[in-house]
Amino acid sequence: MTAQQDRLKLLYSHNSKLARIKRATPLALEKLLFEADWQQVPLPVLEWATSRKGVRLTAALQSFINADPMRFNYLHKNEVPQEFRAMCRLLDALCLRINSGFFDSEHPLKLADRPVGFDNWLSCQQLDKAAGKVGRWVIRERVLTVPASRPPVLPFAELTSPVPNRMKICADWRQELRKVAKQRFQTLAGGDLNQA
Repeated sequence: MTAQQDRLKLLYSHNSKLARIKRATPLALEKLLFEADWQQVPLPVLEWATSRKGVRLTAALQSFINADPMRFNYLHKNEVPQEFRAMCRLLDALCLRINSGFFDSEHPLKLADRPVGFDNWLSCQQLDKAAGKVGRWVIRERVLTVPASRPPVLPFAELTSPVPNRMKICADWRQELRKVAKQRFQTLAGGDLNQA
């Protein structure tokens, strides 16, 4: 088998894994994130799984720990070996999502709910803070103690969907969505694109 055939086989394997994970339920995504070995699972699969709504905070934290981020935490971005830069960028995005409250957490995380190895990460962060230094990825402890409470907000794509009857939401929401979409389209039709 030639090197090109090996690359094509690997690409096909990655694409098929990504296609399977895109059809997965939030529980299946969480299972993948809990068990994922970042050396074995293709990064596009992990990237897609960590950017989905409906994933619990504990699964995101476990995925973060599974990547073994400590080995790159104190390196400057330019010092990270080339083959690990994509993984570090994915960890950057995952850390930002964790700190912003992107992942679901209906209640504060108890010590028993925290992923294995995460307490070690937090203690290292506290030691760094006491020493006056900071690593590349800092998980805010406030995210662990305060549940993420968000009002249900629909993204713009759903507000302007041409088929609102497919959405399984109550009639009041449908009526409200029609008003918002009508106003949005009137604004766009009026030529004032700066307000869109």
